Amino acid sequence: MDLTVIILNFNVRYLLESCLESVFTAIASIPSEVIVVDNASTDESVAMVQTRFPQVILLTNAENLGFAKANNQAIRRARGRKILILNPDTLVNKQAIVSGSEYLDRYDRVAAVGVKMTDGNGNFLKESKRGFPTMWSSWWKLTGISRWFPTHNQLNHYYLGHLDKNGTHEVEVLTGAFLMVKKNILDQLGGFDEGYFMYGEDIDLSHRIRQLGYQLVYLGSASITHLKGRSSNAHSIQHVRNFYQAMLVFVKKYYTHPGTKWLMTISIWLAGIFSWVKRKIFFHFLPLTDLILITGTIYLIQLIWSRYWFGDPDYFYHPAFFWNALGYLIIWSVSLFSAGAYRIQRSSPGFIGFQAIISGTLVILLLYSLLPETWRTSRAIILLSGFILAAIIPLSRTLLKPQEFGYRALLFGDEMAEKKLNGLFRRLSLKNFFAYISRLDPGNQTIPLENKRAKLFETVTNQNITHILLARTPEWKHTLLNLTRSRIGNVIYMLEDQDTNNFTNPGPIPGLTEVTIRLNIPVYKLSKLIVNVFCSLLILPWAWVLPEIRHNFIQLVTGKKQWVSYQTPADPALPMQKDGLWQPANHFGSQPDFSFEVNFEYAQHYNPMKDIRIILSKLFKISE
Repeated sequence: MDLTVIILNFNVRYLLESCLESVFTAIASIPSEVIVVDNASTDESVAMVQTRFPQVILLTNAENLGFAKANNQAIRRARGRKILILNPDTLVNKQAIVSGSEYLDRYDRVAAVGVKMTDGNGNFLKESKRGFPTMWSSWWKLTGISRWFPTHNQLNHYYLGHLDKNGTHEVEVLTGAFLMVKKNILDQLGGFDEGYFMYGEDIDLSHRIRQLGYQLVYLGSASITHLKGRSSNAHSIQHVRNFYQAMLVFVKKYYTHPGTKWLMTISIWLAGIFSWVKRKIFFHFLPLTDLILITGTIYLIQLIWSRYWFGDPDYFYHPAFFWNALGYLIIWSVSLFSAGAYRIQRSSPGFIGFQAIISGTLVILLLYSLLPETWRTSRAIILLSGFILAAIIPLSRTLLKPQEFGYRALLFGDEMAEKKLNGLFRRLSLKNFFAYISRLDPGNQTIPLENKRAKLFETVTNQNITHILLARTPEWKHTLLNLTRSRIGNVIYMLEDQDTNNFTNPGPIPGLTEVTIRLNIPVYKLSKLIVNVFCSLLILPWAWVLPEIRHNFIQLVTGKKQWVSYQTPADPALPMQKDGLWQPANHFGSQPDFSFEVNFEYAQHYNPMKDIRIILSKLFKISE
């Protein structure tokens, strides 16, 4: 046996599938074996390997043992003279494996080799070759100074920036994403140091190999694709903790001078705290930005209006305006939150922000009209601030759009649905649209979804699910209604496109379309309430003479009946609505289930203007 390929997997089922395909193509003519170690994945990785790659030696763990322990399990089982430690988020080729294997055979003093790595866009990954993290090289990296001098031998020694990325060089550290090592060397060292959970193991192993007097070589003539960051949630707080804990373990093990050890420990703690704060701010960046924009807009408008309209710069400096302004801030913020402006990736973030500000402005004006005269300050402040915010909030969504990372998705469907969408999910994983995709089988269809809500909610919560994916089946509309009715969490629902091979659709995620039931969203519920209230105030005083309105006058006045609502009978899974005086028009001809289609369309794409058009058409006998 010439080569053993070891792949450690944790919740990257579709990336692992692509990786294994590339591996078996690359080693087709090489006497080899492949060992996959699964660290308690929950995304059906194990079932996929068992079904698609029965030739793989599969080791499964009941818990996540981390990088070092899990790889050591496979190293002890390996029969190859050489071992390739490989990340599941890589795509390899025959040239890289053959070049590495031949180089190890040619030179006795070379213990391990690595190759040039590029990301999914073909950009060189500088961690392909690294220097030993001394105090100064680590300091230049932590402070960011190394970025200013990318080719300097000392200031960018951490990434050996002075070495040609396309050449062959002896290096001090090789990455664990692609690390080909002679088996006898690993046995001599006892494998990876299990004091590390994740991160730092490759640096430690590289250092121990060099302490034995062997060389590490970087082969710039061979390359692989490393979809960096897919195999772990590389932008989470957990990542920060694991990364900096590994650095502390390394410092404790290899830095002997007390002063140096103290300085490095303090630097790592400060860098970790800074990284944690940065991520916390990142995830709350838009709400913070909106608070600043809303507060600043109200302040500037009152300053300008008091000076140039009232001629008194201190006109609004009294408690009534302070409480008014605080109310405006709260209502606009709540409106943005209710509209889903802070949810994960949305298809129209600017439009959602615009709608939220307009709705919030209408609510403020309505509540303002109910205030005592002594507490009313100026409607102009509300209108002008609302007008400006309706422009700058959507603009901020464009200019300050946060960087998107891989999402976590749950396919709600059976095994057939998963097989149908397998190709799409693999492409989406390779492009990092999704870092995790699992499947939840709805099981026995005779059991109401409400009875399965606990399991679904637990899965969504425990796996930090951001998207629920639906296959385009005849039942998808009913499934969507039942899922949204169950209120399982703050997730986005995506539906398979008609043509999943079209990977260039204008939506945020190719091959999938966001589907929303608008009447479940608070801002649309509020819009419908406002339409009903204003129509009752404007229409009932004069239109009571119409027979339809006269017969339902009391219900309309008391709010027991709406002006527009569902066709009857209405599916109980639809968002709850009171009976309506009028219903949406039927655009579905003589389909047997036309009432469901009409009602679903109404709930999904609700717009207050739709209600107004229906009401006007009924009042004045005109066509919609």
